[in-house]
Amino acid sequence: MRIEGSRLVRAPRAAVWAALNDPQVLKRVTPGCEQLEAAGADQYSVTLKVGVAAIKGTFNGSIHVRDKQEPERFVMDVAASGTSGWVKMTGQVTLMEQGGGTLVAYDWDVQIGGAVAAVGQRVVGGVAKLLIDQMFGKVDAVLGGAA
Repeated sequence: MRIEGSRLVRAPRAAVWAALNDPQVLKRVTPGCEQLEAAGADQYSVTLKVGVAAIKGTFNGSIHVRDKQEPERFVMDVAASGTSGWVKMTGQVTLMEQGGGTLVAYDWDVQIGGAVAAVGQRVVGGVAKLLIDQMFGKVDAVLGGAA
């Protein structure tokens, strides 16, 4: 399944880049993030508690950030599993200057399995877009919402 979209963050691109590459900020802005710890260079272990629609549960996994081209783009690999299933995601995040702010565009390839897959891709896709939008909204709030 493919999930793509964009969100305007009202802050300079350099500030958005720094926030998206700071584990402390990522922990604050990621919905349901209970734990995010460094596990190596640009690698993190993560625990997420998700409770949206029919998708509920705690997922443990890893995040790997790669192919960084500061301050324009990076690729993120996410793998997580829990009692309700598993998810594997690879996505590119692109930061573009726009009107004094930063347009954050994302394009994810998502694979799901287990009970969470039984919910259906339409529901999972909608929940994923909701959580991603919430995350970038929180980035906007953390950075003060002003360029």
